[in-house]
Amino acid sequence: MEKGWELVTYFDKRNRAEMFIGLLESNGIKAVIINKKGSELLLGPVEVFVNEEKIDQAKDFLKSFEK
Repeated sequence: MEKGWELVTYFDKRNRAEMFIGLLESNGIKAVIINKKGSELLLGPVEVFVNEEKIDQAKDFLKSFEK
């Protein structure tokens, strides 16, 4: 991952990661998905990264997303 990006969380399923990214982006926080398996078809952790300046905001949204 490029410098300046920080891991917020990971999900077991890509669709959950995409839902979370949608929440972040609708609130002005750019986010990206990194699939450790390298393919959308394989199972495995899907990591969500945000700009390090937005990490605290992203973690706040994660708390409400997980409820």
